[in-house]
Amino acid sequence: MGWNFALSDARALETLLSGAGFREVSVTRELRAIPFESREDYWATMEAGGGLSGATYVALSPEDRRGGQR
Repeated sequence: MGWNFALSDARALETLLSGAGFREVSVTRELRAIPFESREDYWATMEAGGGLSGATYVALSPEDRRGGQR
C-alpha cells in the first residue's frame, strides 16, 4: 500500500519533476505534527479513514489491520 507515500523519496520526486520539464527543481521535506487528545482519538481518526495514513489503514484487510494476528 505504498501508493500514499509515493512522493516520499525526495530524489525520485526531483527526477520525476525534472523529467516533466521543470527546471531548477529543489525538493524540501517538511514535517507536520498532528496532535491528538488521546490514543483513542488517534485510532478513531484512522478507523474513519482520515488522512493518507487512515486511507491506507482502511484499505487493509481486517486481518492485516490486526497485524496478522487472529
